[in-house]
Amino acid sequence: MTQVIRVMKSRLKDIISALKERRLEEDSYERSMRQSLARKPFLKTDGRYISREEAHSRSSQR
Repeated sequence: MTQVIRVMKSRLKDIISALKERRLEEDSYERSMRQSLARKPFLKTDGRYISREEAHSRSSQR
């Protein structure tokens, strides 16, 4: 019985560790996204992001 408890504790530690790591990654991603979206507009723009279609059509005009 003590072996079962020992194994369960070990697995629980692994699960907790994996969840902490995932939470840190998600927090980092969300922080980066907020920083990116909070940026000031470039000098020659009206402040809005261009759409995917606009970005692709601009590259073909170069």
